[in-house]
Amino acid sequence: MKNCLRCNKEFKPKRKEQKYCKTYCSNARSFTYDMVGKTFGQLTVVAISTERKRTREIRWLCKCKCGQLTVVSGRNLRSGAVKSCGCVGRQKTRLRNWRHGFTHTRFYTIYRGIRERCEYPQAHNYNWYGGKGIKCMWRTFAEFKRDMYKSYLEHIRLFGAKNTTINRLDPDYHYCKENCEWATWQEQLATIIQNRKKDGTYGKSLRIHRQFATLGLITTLEV
Repeated sequence: MKNCLRCNKEFKPKRKEQKYCKTYCSNARSFTYDMVGKTFGQLTVVAISTERKRTREIRWLCKCKCGQLTVVSGRNLRSGAVKSCGCVGRQKTRLRNWRHGFTHTRFYTIYRGIRERCEYPQAHNYNWYGGKGIKCMWRTFAEFKRDMYKSYLEHIRLFGAKNTTINRLDPDYHYCKENCEWATWQEQLATIIQNRKKDGTYGKSLRIHRQFATLGLITTLEV
């Protein structure tokens, strides 16, 4: 029994001078290029691999910097076509698709609610906000976070996230930093606002359990 000079497998030679176990082992010139210990990008070659594809090219077992083992052809290693086990590409994809990291938080839900009731006629409470000309002056979530996140953290520290809502100081003005503050549900319910009637006069309304009682017009609470 002998060990193949290319794949290091044991084989029974048919003649004394036979050094390779198969024909493609003896025809592989790239085997003479020993890459064990060399580094290509994130990959360090550990050993030659016995894994073969239809092309029968030599493949190398490599260890990535992330700790993952992978098998790569020598041609792809030398050309730079493969530089990692795939972790670099996955990281780039995550960074490319990453926006702000607040998607499933209450803070983002509040911002999305503001945009919906001010900009989307399909929203159930659009008539009381966008329909009355109320606008969201924060064009992006980054602007909203810059102006309101610090005060939001302070409010939830004192009252909790579920008891934190956004409130406009002037109910006839837009959503912006100067006109908005954080308020509890109790403060929202106790707020007395003025609503303009169709005849041009104003009537006062009291917020009671997510809707206004009839001292003026009926609308919903700002969440």
